[in-house]
Amino acid sequence: MLPLFVFLSPTAFSQNPCEKIYSPSEVDMLAEMPLNFKQFGEFTESKIIPVLSTEKERNGNLAASLRILFTISDLGNIISVEFPGLEASAETHRELANAFMQMGTWKPATVKEKTVCSEFSYKIGCIKWQ
Repeated sequence: MLPLFVFLSPTAFSQNPCEKIYSPSEVDMLAEMPLNFKQFGEFTESKIIPVLSTEKERNGNLAASLRILFTISDLGNIISVEFPGLEASAETHRELANAFMQMGTWKPATVKEKTVCSEFSYKIGCIKWQ
């Protein structure tokens, strides 16, 4: 019996399963969050504000708003989460991303009735600190 060798490229285990990631202007229907407005507010209050509070205490960085850039797969899974413009430590970026990754499965964006990978941008404004 001959041994079987399998050769894998460095991208074989890539986190990004998408051939193309569509921008919001390229899709017929945007991806939809698994949470409604009220649920998202509760999620933000319980999962996101504590992370931002810790950043404020650790490093003195006070976020007045938060822009979130999601990349959603054609199956509705969150592939990545970024926070453009957020002045915070790498640890805070990681903690925020981990929290958002637990949101659940989204309804993916569509192009010509076919589900596609896409970007979705959301902004939480006027974060009130007491």
